[in-house]
Amino acid sequence: MLMPEQNLFKPEDESVPIEQDQPEINTDSIVWTASEFIDNSKNFGWYLLFFVGILGISTVVFIFTHNIISSVVIFILGFMVCFMATRKPKEVDYVLDDQGIVINNIDYPFSDFKSYHLASEGGLEHISLVSVKRFSPGKTIYFEPQDKDHIISLLSQFLPLEHPSDDPVDRFAKKIGL
Repeated sequence: MLMPEQNLFKPEDESVPIEQDQPEINTDSIVWTASEFIDNSKNFGWYLLFFVGILGISTVVFIFTHNIISSVVIFILGFMVCFMATRKPKEVDYVLDDQGIVINNIDYPFSDFKSYHLASEGGLEHISLVSVKRFSPGKTIYFEPQDKDHIISLLSQFLPLEHPSDDPVDRFAKKIGL
């Protein structure tokens, strides 16, 4: 005997359309893979000069403050920056569609950004997304030159183009090769 919740066999002529939960494919999405950041090659001389600079700054701080802890903290932070400079970029997967941008399977809706701007570093162009949140860093998107027009046309539908600010910290970081 069949229970009421069990399905009964239905003949083929009484076919009922079956709804499938398949995601809708967006034809306006762009998918690509690019480097996480531009790798600025550094030689032994760069590391030596950086180490001497950090040692000099730590020494000057000690001479003026007579505080060994401040000097040691500056030296350790400088060493950490030097260590991070040795890191090589990874490949990052990007998906840009009408909902936002997905970077390595992390979804960032367009509402998280107030604008974008084009920038060039080392002869390669990239897009910087400016965050709405004051202390939240923006996102940088690297791409192949042939994809530039398609990415910008889709992005400009949702975010305004803004001219980049001339930030002194960014200029200093570029100047020392970070």
